[in-house]
Amino acid sequence: MPTPRSRITDFAYYNPKYINATVAFYTVDENGDRTETLAPLYAGTTGSAQVENPQRLGSRGKFQNPVYHEVDVIGVVESFGEPSHTSGVIEFPSSPADNSITTSKLIDGAVTEAKIAAAAVTESKIADGSISDDKIKSGNTYVAKQIDTITDLQAGTAATVKSLVCYVKGYYASGDGGEGNFWYDSSDTTSADNGGTIIVDAAGRRWKRNLGGVQLTVKMFGARGVTSEDSTSAFNNAISWLSTSPAIGGGSLYVPNGDYKVTDTVTLMPGVIIIGESRRSTRIYSYITDGSPTFERPLPDPDSFGSSYFSLGMMNLGIIGYGSDGNGTDTGIGIYIADSNKVNIAHVDINNFIDAQGLVVRSGAFQSAYRYIDIVNCNVGLEVTGGSGSPNHITTIFFTGIQCSGCALYGGAVFEAYDTGFYNCTFQDTGDSGGTPAADEEIGCIVQNSDHITFNHCHFERNRAEGLLVKNSRSVQDHYSSFASSGYQAGAVGTEDVTKPHIRFATGSVHCSLNNSFLYTKNGNMIFVDSGAHYTNIMFPVATDAASSPASVDVTVTDNGTSTNFTRFRQSDSKTLFGTSIVQIAEIHTTSQNGVRFPGGDGSEYQMRVDANKKAFVRRASDGVSKATGDMHFGGTTANRPANPYLYETYFDASLGIPIWHNGTNWVDSDGVTV
Repeated sequence: MPTPRSRITDFAYYNPKYINATVAFYTVDENGDRTETLAPLYAGTTGSAQVENPQRLGSRGKFQNPVYHEVDVIGVVESFGEPSHTSGVIEFPSSPADNSITTSKLIDGAVTEAKIAAAAVTESKIADGSISDDKIKSGNTYVAKQIDTITDLQAGTAATVKSLVCYVKGYYASGDGGEGNFWYDSSDTTSADNGGTIIVDAAGRRWKRNLGGVQLTVKMFGARGVTSEDSTSAFNNAISWLSTSPAIGGGSLYVPNGDYKVTDTVTLMPGVIIIGESRRSTRIYSYITDGSPTFERPLPDPDSFGSSYFSLGMMNLGIIGYGSDGNGTDTGIGIYIADSNKVNIAHVDINNFIDAQGLVVRSGAFQSAYRYIDIVNCNVGLEVTGGSGSPNHITTIFFTGIQCSGCALYGGAVFEAYDTGFYNCTFQDTGDSGGTPAADEEIGCIVQNSDHITFNHCHFERNRAEGLLVKNSRSVQDHYSSFASSGYQAGAVGTEDVTKPHIRFATGSVHCSLNNSFLYTKNGNMIFVDSGAHYTNIMFPVATDAASSPASVDVTVTDNGTSTNFTRFRQSDSKTLFGTSIVQIAEIHTTSQNGVRFPGGDGSEYQMRVDANKKAFVRRASDGVSKATGDMHFGGTTANRPANPYLYETYFDASLGIPIWHNGTNWVDSDGVTV
């Protein structure tokens, strides 16, 4: 009869730490120690075809094909960015089908008469594997080394459990993802049953799950992956054990494909990364109806800064608000992160949190990355806020590839944040289909009471009010972003609300700037600089119309007569006042007493200002020479003639006492004589 083989289930699950790693499998000696001999590995349960040893793990950090063995082995893992380590003994068979007990199967190897209420069973008597359960004298009853379910293990009594190790075939049924090896820890009399890695039986014994290199999954804690069964406790127990277990100290919790129901908040904890198979196929449905977040890393001590949590994350998950009616109308926040450093959330969908925010990053968040998160159909898509409590710091946070669509109030909202960057993010289709938006609502993204906020290559489109609104903030910068159809009325591109610009720098905005922003033309002004917005720089704006032809950049600048604001405009053609290139400023509506600055045709910088009588005039910034807007002629001494005059430019030469003109080659007087 051929030797039976068993599949190696270690390294069979997705694990990002093991991407493209190599694992060498060695045989094990009688003491359970690794030898230097590579074990034979096979492609199937029968046949002579062997597979490579060491094995190269694939792009998902797991075996690319099933691997089988017929002896006990120890795996040695070599992984990029991870220290070399071993898997521990991987026993044969992985799912015990016999009644033999070997030393390697006993967790601590210290089996004595005191630990087994039997006649004279010692280590030396079981070293050869010849003693099985039915040979251990303890009356007439014992537990088989295979147990059907976790419930059966929990039901064990003192009279029926005499093995030190056992294999549970499944959590609820054989092969449902909750199966695994367990060992009896006689030294532990206090640990609570967590439903997954610590099982307390009816006699009070603690059975510990022996992972042996197997990826921990939420199904090992009883999650079923169907919306008819509540998985809240399974998530919380698994996360808590991973984070707080001294032997583990964090790690990844794998969530297989399925639709998981939660009815209360799942608490995120330090060092734990929740990883699904795919955000399209690993979905968590929030049936919460009291407004609590679905996933939360709460602020641990709002009165004590410095109690931050480190290194937590989520990947490849879909989170859907369901609520009491299936429409998500009474659910809370999708994901809430507070006071946490080095957070990594990537490739996550957040949908249908109608009355709340999809993702909130709040209070004391530092040095974290949020990448490729799609947020749809929420009241506010992404909210970054320092909050009203202490600490109220948000700093060094990076958002990449965030897409906020179809949100009611804001696609993005940034409050009391510092040094936060948005890269390749999209804020679109914000607002409902009702009447005129209220002030400061239905906006693509609002930035308020913040400092050093950067948008780079972002996209703002079809928002019912402004694409980007900046209020009471410093150093908000946009580079190379695109803006289209702000003030959007459903189904009416080209007839947008003229009072809703692409970008508004509102009162209290200081040292803000646009650089090479792409402005898709709309029916109305594209940029507003409101009263009290100081030192705004608008450089190289690019605009096209509906036919992708060059278009003007309409800018409105208002002032209450007391501020010190000025707005700088830069364009690619420094020789042209308003220009005929793709980049041009066609209209400047201003009542600002402190002016709008722009380059003139002579290479100098000019300032359009308004006098006390609200009449506009142009002033050369270098020497303060001013003229009415209809008279662009300037004068000075012969030595101060413009160095780069434009054709037919007029200049009053005070040294000669006459007006002169430039004919394209020379300065000439009224008779055409060079002077």
